[in-house]
Amino acid sequence: MVFVTTCWLSGWNKSVKSFLQPRSIVQPKNLCALFHVSILSQGKIKERWLTLAMEEYMLRLRPHVTIELLWSRDDEHLLQLVSRRTGCLYCLDPAGTTVNSDEFKKLLYRSFERGKVNFVIGGPEGLPKELKSKGQLLSLSQLTFTHQMTRLILVEQIYRATQIHKGTAYHK
Repeated sequence: MVFVTTCWLSGWNKSVKSFLQPRSIVQPKNLCALFHVSILSQGKIKERWLTLAMEEYMLRLRPHVTIELLWSRDDEHLLQLVSRRTGCLYCLDPAGTTVNSDEFKKLLYRSFERGKVNFVIGGPEGLPKELKSKGQLLSLSQLTFTHQMTRLILVEQIYRATQIHKGTAYHK
């Protein structure tokens, strides 16, 4: 089973009650984002505050970037999900290339020019060895984060990259 969530939040209800209830988020047919990013990861987000923060950044990214979250059960399932993806593939790993926010923006927008962008986050044991050779290894930090926290940091960095690209004051 694959769990998919996209960032289209048509008819968004900002009440706290609606944030805390599980729901399916569906992409309306009349909206078209310029860019598409998939984040493939093991396990679901368990903490409510992480879900709220992810939804906030995904809402901010709309309508320019769609974020698709794909959850896997285990390493084998993660490999299957990755094998079906097209576009650029970045595997988040501590041994990967560390980039700052400006470099990440350049990398992201160069990837957007080639189509869809896919980021893979490993589970508690990290990425499967087979995946490390399939995509470009990228590190968000020298620090160690939970895979749940890494999702949030990645989505925030995608948002930050769009703001750097627009020249807003968000990134100082």
